[in-house]
Amino acid sequence: MRWLRGRGVRVADPVTSSIVDRSNESLRGYQSAFISRRDTAGLNCFLCEYDSPFSPVDGGKGALKVNKLDHVIIATDDLDEATRLWERNLGLKPDASLNHPLGAGFKVARLPIGDAFLELVQPVQKEGRFYKQFQQRGEGLFSISVEVEDLDEAVAFLRGNGVKVSDPEASIWPGARLARINHEHTHGVSIQLIQRP
Repeated sequence: MRWLRGRGVRVADPVTSSIVDRSNESLRGYQSAFISRRDTAGLNCFLCEYDSPFSPVDGGKGALKVNKLDHVIIATDDLDEATRLWERNLGLKPDASLNHPLGAGFKVARLPIGDAFLELVQPVQKEGRFYKQFQQRGEGLFSISVEVEDLDEAVAFLRGNGVKVSDPEASIWPGARLARINHEHTHGVSIQLIQRP
């Protein structure tokens, strides 16, 4: 936190909490501190530190055969400024960027975090699905992307349960395919399913 505050990032004082560790049914302590969306180009964040090493609980792959959280998509008015803000304030550096991927009317930068990443996206044409949604919702969280083992199987399962899902299509990231779950079925959060090669 000292490093962040030294860079001018407004970080709230840490709050101490505890959770039940399912592996041995004991309580584990952790601290979290809030960072406002003003310092992270449109997305409220929490920093978390656990008293002991964190071991993710495996909730199981479920019927969709979910592998992991793949990435979080954040819409921005100014990709260059947003990228600078995330790097200056949190030290996250882009490892890839795409200009007008697949003629989609936007440009994008990818900021890795562990085995996932943040995807910053800026509209550059006043047309298309992304531009229309950006006009309605503005900057901030745009959608969450989860990786599945078999995209076609996941889409068929959801449709079999009455969930509206788009047809699978090529992703902007090479070799990947995705489908979007209608936000009416996800409590208003846009979720896309992605299958990597």
